[in-house]
Amino acid sequence: MANKINFNDEVNHTNLPQAVSAIIIYLNNTGGTTSCLPPEPVILDNVGLCEKLNLSLPTLVRWRQKGKIPFMNIGASIRYDLNKVLQAIEVSKKKGGIREKF
Repeated sequence: MANKINFNDEVNHTNLPQAVSAIIIYLNNTGGTTSCLPPEPVILDNVGLCEKLNLSLPTLVRWRQKGKIPFMNIGASIRYDLNKVLQAIEVSKKKGGIREKF
C-alpha cells in the first residue's frame, strides 16, 4: 500500500485525506481514547471545594489568601477549578508547603 501514512510523516495538502484516515483508524483501534485532551473543568464554589477536599472553610480561605491554591473572581463570587486546585496541592505537598491532612 503506497498510500499508507506513517504518523511520523509530514502531513501536507497532498496526503491530508490519508492522514485523516490513519487518525480515524488509530482512534477506532484504540477505542477512541482521547487521553491527550485536557480534562473538562469542574468549577466549584467555597462550599463545594470544602466538601470535595474535606476542608473547613477557614482552611480554604487561609490557603487562598496565602496563594496556595488558584481561584477565580467571577463578579463578586469566588470559584475554583478543581483540577487546577488538585495540581497546586500536589506541587505544594512536594515542596512541603501544605501539611494539612486530607
